[in-house]
Amino acid sequence: TLTASSPAALLPGTAQHALVWAGERRTYLLHRPAQPATAPALVVVLHGATLTAAQTERYYHWDDLADAEGFAVAYPQGIGNAWNAGSCCLNAPARRIDDVGFIGAVLDDAEGQVGADPARVYLAGVSNGAMMTMRFACERPGLLAAIGSVAGTLTSPCPRVPAMSFIEVHGLNDRSVLFQAGPGTVESGPSMRLPGVETIDRFLAADGCHDPVTVTAGAVHTETATCAAHLDVKVITIDGAGHQWPGATLAPARAAQDGPQDQPSRAVDATDELWAF
Repeated sequence: TLTASSPAALLPGTAQHALVWAGERRTYLLHRPAQPATAPALVVVLHGATLTAAQTERYYHWDDLADAEGFAVAYPQGIGNAWNAGSCCLNAPARRIDDVGFIGAVLDDAEGQVGADPARVYLAGVSNGAMMTMRFACERPGLLAAIGSVAGTLTSPCPRVPAMSFIEVHGLNDRSVLFQAGPGTVESGPSMRLPGVETIDRFLAADGCHDPVTVTAGAVHTETATCAAHLDVKVITIDGAGHQWPGATLAPARAAQDGPQDQPSRAVDATDELWAF
């Protein structure tokens, strides 16, 4: 991986960029497409707990799509491979790491690096990264065109869910981040972890959505609704799918760590779905 100080970092491909935030050196990977669009879109993708930015880049094939479509992708790195998303994950909340501030700094820096269109900046994540995506959207409303959550939910107080376009992709057999209320879901307080369906309901309400319609194709259920002007909500749920990024290609060691229950579903490709949305 190239560093930002290298002239080659301005060429197509991926380079590591460094920032100092809250007294700590923080890094993110930035992928420049081979043929960028004028004022390209920027997609920022947050890894899950125990994963890294580099693994996220390899596993979810955003780069190939970015090269085909002409947008840029940034992959921030969490301290200790986790994000302080409120009640999750690892020791990031106990350390009170300012990940909201860091992600804001990444957005600013990456936008400047690639000359991104500020009206087409998107934030997405998986698991702890999805939780962090929602926390950022709640605390920094107005900076993003849309957010995407894969196997995520709200894990920090959000008294006023922002009105913004939102897509959720969730396995209905996810035992780590439950889609329906159950053991481990918490409605409020410092240990808050909403079930996925309640998080979705809050975004539907914030976006003024009504008359939801669900279309089922095999194991995949796709729900859309009529929302306020310029706002969209889409929910894709998958029968039998566990805690994972559907369509991912994991390294063998990571696949073994995740176990049979959480192998990526082939019923849908979450990367393609998020970009299409």
